[in-house]
Amino acid sequence: MRGVAPEVQILPINIFIGGESTSQLADAISFASTNGAAVISNSWGYDSCEGRFDVFDAAVREAAQNGRGGKGCIITFASGNSFNTCVEYPANLLDVIAVGAVTNQGERSNYSNFGTSLDLVAPSNGAAGVRTIDRMGGLGYDGRNYTRNFGGTSAACPVVSGVAALVISAAPELSASAIKNILYTSAKDLGQSGRDNE
Repeated sequence: MRGVAPEVQILPINIFIGGESTSQLADAISFASTNGAAVISNSWGYDSCEGRFDVFDAAVREAAQNGRGGKGCIITFASGNSFNTCVEYPANLLDVIAVGAVTNQGERSNYSNFGTSLDLVAPSNGAAGVRTIDRMGGLGYDGRNYTRNFGGTSAACPVVSGVAALVISAAPELSASAIKNILYTSAKDLGQSGRDNE
């Protein structure tokens, strides 16, 4: 098994153990940024396109603007799997890359949220699940160290994160805005020509 960016280091941060507050989620973003994360990949979100939490927004903004020694972290979020015509919070924040899902045929996965806040899409499950590493043994999804059932926009999001990591590996001096521009301008254009909401 090999990922999109197979030689990057991973800093896993488990934020969902039950009962976590918005401040604790904000602390996780800050922890990642201050402990050397160049890309902060988030395969989660709230089930609302309208929600906002000032403390969380501030942590994302700080990491996106001042992480990586002032060059800015790349922060990705899954757009959501609610069949919505809007991108769920916090993927809809201006400082992050909102990632939707497409099938292996290059069409938007029907569950994948879309709208004006969507930035990029990446392959996810359609006919089959995505294979990926898992928590060790019985703590994981399948009781193994790998799972083949990862899917949704949660599986698409780390694909974009991996590509961002490759760009940073090749050109670590680039700012977050320059990296985003490379991702946006080098992505394959699907659907209508130019930017669209899907």
